Amino acid sequence: MKKIAFATIAFSALLQSCGDHKAAVDSGSYKTTVKLGKYYDNVSNSTFDEDQLKDLPRSVDLKADMSPIKNQSDRGSCTFFSTAAMLEATVKKDMGVEVNLSEEYLNYAAKSSGYFPKDEGSSVLYNVYAVRAKGVMLERDSAFQPTWFKNGLPCEKYKVTDATAPDICFSHNAPDADDAKKIINAEKINFTGIEKNTNDIIKFLAEEKRPVTVAIPVNFNGWPQTGDTYYNEDLRKECNENPDKCGGHSVLLTGYDLDKGVFYFKNSWGTDWGHEGYGTMTIDTLDRYAGSDFYSANLTAPLIIPADHAADSLALKSFSFTTSKDKNNKLGINISAEVTGAKGHLIYISTFLAKKNSGETEAANDHNVELIQVTAAETEASGESAVRAFKYVTAPADNQIWSESLPLALNFLPGVDTTYKATMDSSDETLLRTTIYVHTDDSTYKVLKRIYSPVTK
Repeated sequence: MKKIAFATIAFSALLQSCGDHKAAVDSGSYKTTVKLGKYYDNVSNSTFDEDQLKDLPRSVDLKADMSPIKNQSDRGSCTFFSTAAMLEATVKKDMGVEVNLSEEYLNYAAKSSGYFPKDEGSSVLYNVYAVRAKGVMLERDSAFQPTWFKNGLPCEKYKVTDATAPDICFSHNAPDADDAKKIINAEKINFTGIEKNTNDIIKFLAEEKRPVTVAIPVNFNGWPQTGDTYYNEDLRKECNENPDKCGGHSVLLTGYDLDKGVFYFKNSWGTDWGHEGYGTMTIDTLDRYAGSDFYSANLTAPLIIPADHAADSLALKSFSFTTSKDKNNKLGINISAEVTGAKGHLIYISTFLAKKNSGETEAANDHNVELIQVTAAETEASGESAVRAFKYVTAPADNQIWSESLPLALNFLPGVDTTYKATMDSSDETLLRTTIYVHTDDSTYKVLKRIYSPVTK
């Protein structure tokens, strides 16, 4: 088996995995939010020879040894997720400890080291360099954030492809002096690069029982919601004729099945995609078309991980609001909230008019609720059918993020008001649906509390 020690890794991925490229696809599916890396045409001769694998198990599935599935949401950060997933599996295998490592800090470590500073993406190779140089952090100490190019966030006036956007738009926040003390030294992590050889990858998975990162091309015509993916010459031709419909992606190989002719992999698109977050790719996809981003890891000694690493100190202590209307029937809302342990997290509030037949005043999800639609002219004028606010919490003093003495004031734009009640059935009730979320690396926006309240006439 041809392995390359970290110190002598000299090749780079042919596919830059994830970044600011959003493939052009039809609306109405996960494909409309996923960001891929730039498409690169890549094809090689086959190295797969099943006759040489007769002494190996016909199938290997390492899923039980992996950390929970995560979700990169609308940010081109797949290599940070595949790298973190590899490291989490390493700690679980070598230390028997399940940890949630920070993709956000890994992003900062790579960007601040000069790797892809004007891009939301990276490659596993450079993530490896960044880990060795700057260590890792726990998710709770450096929480994953959405892209900063969204409305209401620091870089909203730029496009993600804008080279004039400040570097911080891509690197996000540096750890402050207190958080820097929480960085976990990574000197005991040993990285192994594996040459692009399909038989070697299969042997590694079978003998070492450790997952392997890989960069692969994606044509969404070969990436169904079921998670059973493939790539072939017909799809490659489509990509070469229209590269904007394709891209690069990074996933973590977690096994294989020679009888089915597939590799298993862990994805970073949430549990709603594929087989509860996992997928398969045909052996031929990796054999002929994958890039050279094959890496795995092991520990030469235990890492020093905080004993309370699984504790989550973030908690919502209170959440309330009052509403009012001006003389033009424009609806306003004043929100106060107390959140403890919020430092390093992005808190998000959304409120809009809704209707539902149920008499519930609070719910954990959107069941039985519909948005009240605004007209095309109003949407064009406002850009939103709801009112949203973000706050990135940077210091402990910000824990009480909106207080009664200094409430968050939101106002619906002209047209988005209670006049919609006249268009509704008398059996329905106009409600204000107000939710406070925290952004996470697994469920994207996690609901802390949601309240449905009648709109005062």
